[in-house]
Amino acid sequence: MTSARKLAGLVIGAALAVALGACSVWQPQGAATLPTSGAAYAHALAVAKASWPAPKLSDMNNQTDSYVCTGAIVAARTGDAALKSKIAAVLAKVRGTESGATALALGRNLRGYVCAADAIGYSDAAFRSWLGKVRDAKTTGGPSSIRSCAATRPNNWGTHCRASMVAADLYLDDVDDLRVQATMFAGWLGDYGAYHGFQYGDTSWQCDPAHPVGIDPPCTKSGVNLDGVLPDDQRRAGSFTKGAIPHENYTREAYEPALQEAVMLSQAHAIDAQCLSDRALLRADQEFARMRFAATGDDTNEPWLVRWLYGQSPSSPLGATAIGKSYSDADWTHGSSSGKPC
Repeated sequence: MTSARKLAGLVIGAALAVALGACSVWQPQGAATLPTSGAAYAHALAVAKASWPAPKLSDMNNQTDSYVCTGAIVAARTGDAALKSKIAAVLAKVRGTESGATALALGRNLRGYVCAADAIGYSDAAFRSWLGKVRDAKTTGGPSSIRSCAATRPNNWGTHCRASMVAADLYLDDVDDLRVQATMFAGWLGDYGAYHGFQYGDTSWQCDPAHPVGIDPPCTKSGVNLDGVLPDDQRRAGSFTKGAIPHENYTREAYEPALQEAVMLSQAHAIDAQCLSDRALLRADQEFARMRFAATGDDTNEPWLVRWLYGQSPSSPLGATAIGKSYSDADWTHGSSSGKPC
């Protein structure tokens, strides 16, 4: 397997501090090259022009984080001053809406607003100060903060929290914490030696229960191929049994923010996360294919991100729309394939 610690040590170094300021949190190479025609752009433009609910970080079902991210990228691409003002008004209202949030709700919602602030060049001092502090804001009903959640939860809670931590780190040019988050991500992807501070539940879906990871390496158990399974979310369908692996929606829920984190780290030239642990995220996609578990609903961003990361056809069809959590419209923002060799 690729050595995560070697990659992290070589790539996430002092030079990254200079590079971060020039990179975008979400849209590749900035918005200037994105198309302004076609169905994908038309959908993004419609989202940007729509009326949005008031932002509320504590409500994990509030979709404004996704809308404002798409809207901000449209504004950056078109130079629409009125739309930029609309985005800025939303960003001014988001502070404080994290009160009473679980780490999952805050982790799911935060990065969409970070994406928006980055896309339109919103550098309000109060927003930056708040963003630095909200990573450690007290959360309820589980982990004490999204920072703690990212470090301890190997399921969908942790992947959402860590993706938002990475987005905030990129926006704030926080190289030190970005290094921490990338190392934990390498551990989650399968490099147990890089990081293994996660708290796992039932480990029966793990290839090696003594060394649990976020995505199983190639292995079989009682004749069942576990290569690419997300064990700590798969366990929500019940303990391991022989036969077909049951569809468990939480595996898709955990997978999307992991893809998002890999895209952000790759775009920032921080670490080629898609290559780690024998291309763990691609192996997970291939496991979904073996299960015939297609991405639907607000998981339809996933196939576009898989193709962008790996330059090959994903397990699920590239649908007419691309909807996700926090980041949507990847058919527009990441419609071209990166396909970095591993």
